[in-house]
Amino acid sequence: MDENLQVMGWYGIKIVISNWKQYAIWDIVQVDDNSLIVKGIGTITLRIGRETIGTLCPQILNDEQLMQRLIGQEIVLFHNFFILALDMVTQIDTELNMTVGLTTLLGNMSDVINVMDGVQLKDGATLTFWIPPSHSLRAPELVYR
Repeated sequence: MDENLQVMGWYGIKIVISNWKQYAIWDIVQVDDNSLIVKGIGTITLRIGRETIGTLCPQILNDEQLMQRLIGQEIVLFHNFFILALDMVTQIDTELNMTVGLTTLLGNMSDVINVMDGVQLKDGATLTFWIPPSHSLRAPELVYR
């Protein structure tokens, strides 16, 4: 990694690695002298608001009963990081498992399917569209564990 690496406003390799160790469990496989594969497993806790649902799951906005069960709740999502380093970091991938978190929160697969059917996420836990920053909306509350 570059000494000036920036991740989420933090600079430097030592800070990034310290952050990784604090918030996830890591498994490192040394492939050869210059290559390694790193896998990290952790959780992220998100508080669900109406804006969250409108952004990620707009298909359930008209299901007020389901909306009321979700709004204000915290969902714990498991995520995996995969890092491939060949002399330097060449690839970083993320997987986010919403299904397990929603099953724990909602308690039944029918509601989970209603939420996940049409969810606006693609591989790598990225949104399927760009949302420009808005000064009128608060940033989502993120708690890394």
